[in-house]
Amino acid sequence: MESIQRLLRDRGTSTLEAILVTLELMRPKQGTLAEARDAVLLSAARNDALHQHETLMASYEAIGSDEIDQRSGLSSSTRDPKQRRHDMDVDHIIEQLDNVVRALLADFESKYGYPPGTNTTVLADGDEELRALSQELGAPLPADISAFFGAIAEVSLPDLWNGYFIGPPNWIAELHNSREPRFIRHGTTTQEVMIIAANGGGMLYAAPLPDGRPILALPNSAIQNGIYDADVAGFGLVAANLDEFMRTLITAGLAEDSTDPFDPYQQN
Repeated sequence: MESIQRLLRDRGTSTLEAILVTLELMRPKQGTLAEARDAVLLSAARNDALHQHETLMASYEAIGSDEIDQRSGLSSSTRDPKQRRHDMDVDHIIEQLDNVVRALLADFESKYGYPPGTNTTVLADGDEELRALSQELGAPLPADISAFFGAIAEVSLPDLWNGYFIGPPNWIAELHNSREPRFIRHGTTTQEVMIIAANGGGMLYAAPLPDGRPILALPNSAIQNGIYDADVAGFGLVAANLDEFMRTLITAGLAEDSTDPFDPYQQN
């Protein structure tokens, strides 16, 4: 892969195009957008000339929603998120989250010397919170996010790494309403978002609106008038969509001696 990256660099291929070419090369092995991004940005061929977090955001801005839809296998024939199909297997995600909790709690107290917190997946009971969230956003929810929170109200994993918390919808709505934050600004670009998850180290994870993709990592930074300052190290794209975010999180959660795959402060 390194030789391919050198070839792309020598041919003057832009970072964005290199990511997309690499993603196509990874398709036979079911490579993800995040893996293709890392293969390019972390290669020796480009690493000496790039500031990683700036390139991540530049790639996100340049790819845009339609390109991400195509690379994720989603239809881009309509701009209405409610009409877009989603490929998320929520039942499988619930099953795998249960496996993560079982693995996490096995011998926990004997290993750490204290009892675990409440690690659980709370299933949704009705759609009132979803309707309230949609009303807060002033638009239909993106299809994959609606499917996820239509089945799962909340994921609380306080003992997974520094802790992981996804939802619930009323928390998402409260953050959006209180503008903590409601927008992100990177350079001259401002984008409305909704916060869908957080870890115990203060990292927030945001879904841009109206499409709900890609998922962005927001490390600690200033928020003024509801606008998050994204010109900080560690900010950037971590998954093409919520499905990839969950699959990556679950895979890492089931692996032994793993670290948070989305927290730049824990990356080796």
